[in-house]
Amino acid sequence: MHAVDIARRVNYLEAKEAARFVARYTRTALPLCRDAPPSILHHAFPWSARTFNPLILGRGTPFGPPRSTRIVMGPLQPPMLGVSTLGEEGARFAPASPTGPAAADAKQGMDFGVFEGPLRSLCRATLRRADAIIALNDAAKEFVLAAGVRVPVHIIPAGVRLERFAVPDRAARDGPLRIACVAYLIKRKRIDVVLAALARARAAGTDATLILAGDGPEREPLGALVAQLGLESAVQLLGHVPNDRIPDVFAQADVFVTMSQVDPHPPAVLEAMAAGLPVISTRTDGAIEFIEDGVTGTFVPFDDAAALAAAIGRYASDRELRLRQGAAARERIEREYSWHAIGDRYAAVYESLLDGAPPHAR
Repeated sequence: MHAVDIARRVNYLEAKEAARFVARYTRTALPLCRDAPPSILHHAFPWSARTFNPLILGRGTPFGPPRSTRIVMGPLQPPMLGVSTLGEEGARFAPASPTGPAAADAKQGMDFGVFEGPLRSLCRATLRRADAIIALNDAAKEFVLAAGVRVPVHIIPAGVRLERFAVPDRAARDGPLRIACVAYLIKRKRIDVVLAALARARAAGTDATLILAGDGPEREPLGALVAQLGLESAVQLLGHVPNDRIPDVFAQADVFVTMSQVDPHPPAVLEAMAAGLPVISTRTDGAIEFIEDGVTGTFVPFDDAAALAAAIGRYASDRELRLRQGAAARERIEREYSWHAIGDRYAAVYESLLDGAPPHAR
């Protein structure tokens, strides 16, 4: 993949760019499969309901790897249907071409129009030829089963590089509760609810501030909302923060907040937990896999600024609560989500395919 497009920064969610990538990938990878047939072909599956792979569809023919090659697909996340537009989701891949807020009549659901049906059919056909599928969570597994795919599905989340995230001594900190929020600034992240909750909490006497790291189509509207709510002195709008500086953002914070409307696999939640932060979150498909309510964080209802404000107030007034939950969050990441632990689970899938039955027949 990197050999094909490492220098390009484009919106791969657009049908034209996706087709161009598939063509370039196939042209590059097919000779490799012929000259040195792989024991395992692992196809990354980033955009769920519309991804397909011509090499897998052509396995056992001159247009793909030999029949003996095992096929692994994933990690698969459930599709975000009815939530975002292609422009909103794709803005991160084309930063030089800002999309702005979605028009009120924009078609929702990341729909590819007339290409939607054929792409889904190609997706199902590709999945059915796999020998094993990796799903990020239960919701992704259910999506596979609902599509009529009868292939072994292994749930393996993404991991965290623990060495990147030191846990500072937060026990002696004074001053306001420092809240971190790291997000791609699009509507489904509901940063407006976070700001409304912060305003409510401060109006109720809670001393709290917010560090907001991220960029996206909603940056200007959110900046205007900060001013409208009178939060200029309480909110740091950092804009885009390079990935290697994200640990510094978490080191400054006491708690992490996300109010996303949907999030199949929120890496910022895992990283915040690795940094020893309790997490306040909505019950998205991804968050419920990582957060144990009352142990490593707190769940609040969707679009409920009052509930989030109340949770902020509890953490602000109870230092022991946030320290205890932060320590439990770090311990859970160390135990279950380090890349060493995740790598072992991937290796087990590969070994089972190499030692087991012949490749899947379809």
